[in-house]
Amino acid sequence: MKNSTKKGWVRLHRQIEDNPLYFLEPFSKGQAWIDLFLNANHKNGIMSIRGNIIPIKRGQIGWSELTMSKRWTWSKNKVRRFLKLLETEQQIEQQKSTITTVITILNYEIYQSDDTTDDKTERQQKDSRRYTNKNDKNVKNDKNDIVSTADGIKQVFELFYNSINPTISFGNKTQRKSAEDLIKKFGLEETIAMTQYAISIQGLKYSPVITTPYQLKEKLGQLAIYKKQKETPKIIKAD
Repeated sequence: MKNSTKKGWVRLHRQIEDNPLYFLEPFSKGQAWIDLFLNANHKNGIMSIRGNIIPIKRGQIGWSELTMSKRWTWSKNKVRRFLKLLETEQQIEQQKSTITTVITILNYEIYQSDDTTDDKTERQQKDSRRYTNKNDKNVKNDKNDIVSTADGIKQVFELFYNSINPTISFGNKTQRKSAEDLIKKFGLEETIAMTQYAISIQGLKYSPVITTPYQLKEKLGQLAIYKKQKETPKIIKAD
């Protein structure tokens, strides 16, 4: 059951990999994403490959495509496509060499910080408000404006994340700016409605591919045409 209001933390020990179920079947993309977190360094260190010393920082993992291919029971092409997807969504960065690939998880500190107190939550909320238009606080003071633009952006992101795109990153400036522009132009309620409709038609014949706020902003015209065509009744001529 999808729930965009989920908050809090779940501790997942690395020893979960010892459970027979963990490697029972080829990995899903979601499991592969979690696997990267489980095996990323929690502190700075080094690794040695064929006599070569490679520094690995906190939040990084040194794995070759062959290693991931064998571990996840994927083809190397599938591994390559998956990493490219994560890179496009600004979830990771890759440093490739003839020895191995060093993967940096960009949001590692957000997901792995040990600070889980209410003060931490409050600081995160204050940080998110940095992205709100600085003039908003001087314009209106009604209920709709108390819910900051950043909170609205987060709601849009969570809809995409929970429904169709688990790799989307709140830290992606292009995606965040697109959501912000939509909310400022149409309002939060209408933006949410458009997002929900776009998600609901994904995979249907002739529907525009929309899995991110940026795609929603860029393909509003296509979305409107598709919606109009679906709502226009077909005229059946009488015999």
